[in-house]
Amino acid sequence: MRINTAIIVINHNGRQHLNECFISLRNQSFTPLRLYMIDNASTDGSIEFVRANFPEVTILAMDKGYGFAGGYNRGVRLVKEEFIGLISNDTRVDRDWVRYMRLAMDKDPRIAIAGCKIMLYDRPGCINSAGQRITPVGIGYEVGLGERDRPEFNQSKDYAAVCGAGMMVRKEIFEQLGGFDDSYFLLCEDTDLCWRAWIAGFRVVYEPRAHLLHKFGATIGRRETPLRVFQIQRNSIFSVIKNRDGAYLGYALAGCLVYSFARMTVYMLKGETRLLKAQLKGLAAVIPLLKDLSAKRSRLQAMRVLSDAEMRRKGLFSSWMETVKEYLRLQRIGLTG
Repeated sequence: MRINTAIIVINHNGRQHLNECFISLRNQSFTPLRLYMIDNASTDGSIEFVRANFPEVTILAMDKGYGFAGGYNRGVRLVKEEFIGLISNDTRVDRDWVRYMRLAMDKDPRIAIAGCKIMLYDRPGCINSAGQRITPVGIGYEVGLGERDRPEFNQSKDYAAVCGAGMMVRKEIFEQLGGFDDSYFLLCEDTDLCWRAWIAGFRVVYEPRAHLLHKFGATIGRRETPLRVFQIQRNSIFSVIKNRDGAYLGYALAGCLVYSFARMTVYMLKGETRLLKAQLKGLAAVIPLLKDLSAKRSRLQAMRVLSDAEMRRKGLFSSWMETVKEYLRLQRIGLTG
């Protein structure tokens, strides 16, 4: 029987998560299904553990750590299946996850990416992500983060983006889009990929019947850390430069600077010098890559099918007021989107 569906779990020194993750994938109701693990040069015995306990998993061992974006890109190139689920190692997947994700993907050949309802592992009944909206500064914020599950999070719909902790992609379109942007390494790469899918005329959908539990922050922390602040600052500006159309680019970049300086002011007032330095480094890191970003922008804008104005009419972007309110809400409850 031809197998056209696969799951790839990405891992770097996450041995403590792998047993629960792969047991949940081994028990999927959807068959036939191939399982893979991309290992980003782990040194904690992850590969040996999976070989001993999950012999059905094909291990794609990388020669070094390529991050979330680069690791997945190399993995997707190596597998042959048409539909590929991308799963973080720190998850426990519902047994019908693949079945519902495939049902979502099969509704329309223009669907490039499907996302699922992601619940917080340690907060029963609370949302990690019920889709993403793209902010004026290029960040995708997780809809419902930290909130109790309720009917509004149980509606299948198109979203600007979906969370990379659990998504399914159509291999052909993923490769047509160029996959994740390797330069992101981690954070914002899922939002950027989905944004580019919309620009190219494809769809991104949210399917709440597919759900999983995610140990949110297990890899990079829940709160603002220097690494998180640096990556989000740098990568969100990458996304704006590449993806905004000409009519909104100047406005968006000005907004990015205002937003960045507002956050730096908050860090100064709070005495958060490490976060302040990380934000400055994130801004500075954009400068030497401007030429490369310009080339990427030219290629992407040449294939544009959907304008920013049309995306706004579809409700895919959040407003400034919504963005600020969401930032303040997450600060209040001690989470970072």
